Amino acid sequence: MIRFVLRFVGLLSLALGFIFLVYDGTKSIADQTVYISTVESTWSNIHQNSLTSLQPEVERRVGTWVWHGLVQPYFLDQPVSLVLAIIGAILKAGLGAGGRSPSSNCLACVAISGH
Repeated sequence: MIRFVLRFVGLLSLALGFIFLVYDGTKSIADQTVYISTVESTWSNIHQNSLTSLQPEVERRVGTWVWHGLVQPYFLDQPVSLVLAIIGAILKAGLGAGGRSPSSNCLACVAISGH
């Protein structure tokens, strides 16, 4: 059940990444300039208070170097379509994989092996 939920969230994340890629593309074509929306700008447009409250919490719990050295450059300053695509790919392929082998679903393989 949890594998299904992870794969579904991964698929939603991939779809959202594609939607943001199309959004950036249409905005770039309309303005005739390259426009790439970052995670930080998108997050602040959706819910500014949670983004501003996250920084002091991260700095208090793990240190200011984590916010300025890891979170800011490697997450918040990246294109939102890329981040969602990476998260979706990890959830869809990496964490959602496992379980039975593909041959265990094959009726002919089961009949031949006798299991």
